[in-house]
Amino acid sequence: MKIFRSYFFKRLFLFIPLFLIIVIFNVTLFLYRIDLEIIFYASILALCLIVLFFYFDYRRYRRDYMTIKTLNVYYDELPKTGDIIIDEYEEKIISLKEELKKVTALKDKEAKELSEYYDLWVHQIKTPIAAMRLILDDKKDLDLEIELLRIEEYVNMVLNYTRLKGSDYVIKKVNIKDIVGDVLKELAPFFIRKKLSLIYEPQDLIITSDKKWLHFVIAQILSNALKYTKKGHIKIEVDRQCLIIEDTGQGIAKEDLPRVFDKAFSGQAGRKDQRASGIGLYLSRAILDTLNHSITISSKLEHGTRVKIDFKEKERLFE
Repeated sequence: MKIFRSYFFKRLFLFIPLFLIIVIFNVTLFLYRIDLEIIFYASILALCLIVLFFYFDYRRYRRDYMTIKTLNVYYDELPKTGDIIIDEYEEKIISLKEELKKVTALKDKEAKELSEYYDLWVHQIKTPIAAMRLILDDKKDLDLEIELLRIEEYVNMVLNYTRLKGSDYVIKKVNIKDIVGDVLKELAPFFIRKKLSLIYEPQDLIITSDKKWLHFVIAQILSNALKYTKKGHIKIEVDRQCLIIEDTGQGIAKEDLPRVFDKAFSGQAGRKDQRASGIGLYLSRAILDTLNHSITISSKLEHGTRVKIDFKEKERLFE
């Protein structure tokens, strides 16, 4: 019906003149006192020819429509319609597609070069970091060790940002207890320096996910908790298929909560801390979305923050 309606209105400028011509001929013949039977048969014959013409014309119109409708969007050569105006449009479309291909190829090349540069930069900077760690093993300077941990965190953030949409995922059974344990060992100097207590009773939680990426996410959340908690404690607990991390820090303003996962958004707390990049939580949610997990944050100023990672969705996916 949609095709017929479109065809009807497109050919309306032909229907009306043809109808008027038949009427004029009939009136003329009638005025010359031609037999009405002859006028009638002539009219019927003319109408049959017109209907036949429009029938085949409609079939061609419908065929062209269905051809274009089912055409692959990346098809390089569009079918010719015989209409010089439409053919000219097709030439313009093909020209634009070629330009788009060139621009896309250039953007892909630039993105690849940038990604390769970041990979090289990360690879090269790991050498002086490793050397600094060897030096610190001898000196045992807590302050320097903390700053080195921050450097490693930012380096890993850059690397994970460039690899976020890649295929660097290894999905298998992992134990959240092991990942949390590894992260706590890395961040132990922060707990010692800030004199924060840790409330945590290790519990097994076996899920299907990627260990390396989950390590990064949990490290980001705990790092934020340590950064914005001056006194009190940080609590980690497992509740069914969820990992919950709570702190007694400065909290997040109510108006900032809806945007905490936005790229480069740092909020009120981040604006006070010039080191905040606003990338950590953005990457965390993007990674968890890819792994089919979910993350929610609730907070209140001066009353701390509660982060909940729900793994149930991933478990259902792999059942």
